[in-house]
Amino acid sequence: MDTISWLLKGDPSIKRMVYKDLLEEDLAYQEEGYIQDYLSYFDPKTSFFGYGLYGPKWTSSFYTCLELVQLRIDPSKKEFQQALKRLYQGVWTSDELFKNKTRRDVCIIGMLLKMLAYGRFDEKDLKGLIDFILDTQLEDGGWNCRYNKNPKPKTSSLHTSISVLEGIQMYVDMGYEYKVKELLTIRENAHKFILQKNLFRSRRTKEIIHQEMVKLHYPHRWKYDAFRALDYFAHIPLPLDDRMQEAINSLKDQLKKGYIHRGKQYNGKSFFALEKGNKGRFTTLQALRILKTYDPIFYQAFLTKDFDF
Repeated sequence: MDTISWLLKGDPSIKRMVYKDLLEEDLAYQEEGYIQDYLSYFDPKTSFFGYGLYGPKWTSSFYTCLELVQLRIDPSKKEFQQALKRLYQGVWTSDELFKNKTRRDVCIIGMLLKMLAYGRFDEKDLKGLIDFILDTQLEDGGWNCRYNKNPKPKTSSLHTSISVLEGIQMYVDMGYEYKVKELLTIRENAHKFILQKNLFRSRRTKEIIHQEMVKLHYPHRWKYDAFRALDYFAHIPLPLDDRMQEAINSLKDQLKKGYIHRGKQYNGKSFFALEKGNKGRFTTLQALRILKTYDPIFYQAFLTKDFDF
């Protein structure tokens, strides 16, 4: 069986993404499978999915909505819209999550921007988030969730920076106009910050920053890995850079069996298992998206091969 055929046997959300991202065809939206399973956890009394605003991880409304964005839920879905409005209130307009507005976490705001932009929130409601992101960029080009600590950090966080960049990109993709030119300008420095690390290596020692950064994961949650960065770069798309090559080669090596392993799940509670066994459809789809952009010759040859699934 070829890998595309194997992927198409997965959840309806995976099937729809395969058609869109790899086959470049639109497949009708289906509210089945994982999306429907998540929707069953919506509580109309609280407007939450799950058991809280931001915690517990990962059964809070915040991370459930983030996962629904990853699965590409219909953004007009009533439950999703109600949950986003409640998140906007609890994370941004009130002191419910951060106690006071001076303690806002840049990583969380980046993820919130991604969700709200996907949900097509009114632009006027996003202006404050955009100003916050512009104001909190550090000198090295990225962002750090500890930006407001004393002393102020001099080095950005890869975790925070990728969440902010994904939020900016969703904002751009959805056609918002407020300060979009400024965002497109400042994100170039954030790209340099990531590329200077070859996506996962210390600039000083050249050692791997953390072993989890050279593994694929799904869901990502707030965590960074090199392949999440590559997926983001491919989406823009950023031209191929030599500093991406080590991670790209790793992907090709991992695909020798026709699939990518499901990957380690980050510690925390979950509503249900997204996949069983070692084979990961989400991670494999991500790998193929990346290679379609950055190594199309390998990608096209790979699609013709059969594997033992």
